[in-house]
Amino acid sequence: MAPTLDELKKVCFSGNHPMNVYRNVSIRITWLLIHLPVSANFMTLFWIVLGITGAFLLGSSLYMYRVLGAFFIFLMPILDFVDGELARWRGTYSPHWGYLDWVGYWIMHLVALISLTYHFASTNPDYYLVGFLALFAFSMYEFVRLHQFRIVTNKNKLPPTRTRYPLIYRLYLVIRAGLLFEYIPLLLLVFALLDILQVYLFYFVIVFNCFWITKVAYEFFFGYKRTTGGVRSHAK
Repeated sequence: MAPTLDELKKVCFSGNHPMNVYRNVSIRITWLLIHLPVSANFMTLFWIVLGITGAFLLGSSLYMYRVLGAFFIFLMPILDFVDGELARWRGTYSPHWGYLDWVGYWIMHLVALISLTYHFASTNPDYYLVGFLALFAFSMYEFVRLHQFRIVTNKNKLPPTRTRYPLIYRLYLVIRAGLLFEYIPLLLLVFALLDILQVYLFYFVIVFNCFWITKVAYEFFFGYKRTTGGVRSHAK
């Protein structure tokens, strides 16, 4: 017998998976899909292709195509939650596919920034510089957190991810939330509907430069508690 929505939530949501705008939608899609022969891995590939397609559409000269592209990207985090919920319900979680999630987002953001740069620079060459700065900021942000995205099948081998300064880490999370970091796809859709996608480029320049600089400073001054993988920690 098919589970109720509440039963599905008990399996898919734990203390580490709080409700948010995306999850309120994703759990209902998941409930529909568990009645169909749709695998979590298929959903992962689907939303990655969908998001990259949307990123290409952002470079279109037609308003409706840009909005459609932004909508495709907006669906990415929702469907990302769906594949995780399907995997939890069916007991088919794989760390390899979780790694692919990150790769998919990385490619999508790069293509989106390049597409938007091409779109705006075709009428104003100054946007080549803005686009470069946005790409640099995003690339640096991903570079300084690469250690978080390794395929580790044994949870006991995971490196420490918190320092002995939890208050500073919480402050970082507050700043992250205040900049609407978790809702970048939603912001993109709003900017597309308002036809002000150039703001999205400036958002990346400001926010992601702030994040990678903050991340480097945070790790340099507070660091990890122990040496891991040959990287020396300065924390005592």
